[in-house]
Amino acid sequence: MKFNAIDSHCHLQLAAYDADREALIEQCRASGIGVIVVGTNKETSAAAVALASAVPDGVWASIAVHPGHVHAPHHDPQEVVAPPPEEFFEETFFAALAASKKVVAVGETGLDYYRLIETPGHSIASIKSRQQANFSAHIAFAKKNDLPLIMHVRDRGDSSAYDEAINMLRREYGDQVRGVMHCFGGNQDDARRCLELGLYLGIGGIVTFPPRKGEEENPLAAIVRDLPLDRLLIETDAPYIAPVPKRGERNEPANVLIVAQKVAELRGMPVGDIQRKTAENAVRLFNLA
Repeated sequence: MKFNAIDSHCHLQLAAYDADREALIEQCRASGIGVIVVGTNKETSAAAVALASAVPDGVWASIAVHPGHVHAPHHDPQEVVAPPPEEFFEETFFAALAASKKVVAVGETGLDYYRLIETPGHSIASIKSRQQANFSAHIAFAKKNDLPLIMHVRDRGDSSAYDEAINMLRREYGDQVRGVMHCFGGNQDDARRCLELGLYLGIGGIVTFPPRKGEEENPLAAIVRDLPLDRLLIETDAPYIAPVPKRGERNEPANVLIVAQKVAELRGMPVGDIQRKTAENAVRLFNLA
């Protein structure tokens, strides 16, 4: 299958698509859009592998426990129908999934310090510690299975999650890490440090958002302009973070073309070149060939 573009991060296995999942997959295949379906816990990881395995080409899976699931997870009905339990990475369970040739990455995993709410039995320090232990288990698993990491790293703009994640990666990998910072939302220094580690940056719908009050442009714009083209991936994170002009709607993999258009505008390049190059990058990072 020849790809016009690859959505390097979406969640077509989630409950948000129960009514029209097959139609959306056919739409992607007809449009030449490859997709990596990313797991967020045991249930959605197993569903991602099952979905990818049911399609002959153009659909792959990634497996993991999202940092938001390791402590008092909130219930997102777009994700799973029933409220999820607290989870922690279990190697035996995920090793069975990783046996599938359709599994091309470990993720999404990482650190989420954006929503840290102290609850009975969970201090902020203990939540961070548990997230770090969960991330460490994923790193070890990715190394053992020779798979790249898809990482979710988020904080409140103080770089605290990026600092810790980068330190953990350096301790385990040295100066070269095979993976991507999904839905990158850090600052220019965070981007620089990620690139120094050999990481790719996943750019999604946020790049299309208007600047915040008092700012001249979206802070991602300068990062996207300066980002080496061979480290750029495009994504949707569907069903979340729909780009302008679809903001507020359920996101879909086809909207990766809107992201590609905005990236092309920022870089002063033909959109076809962005689609082609980012697809080549995805094939190289995830060994999709």
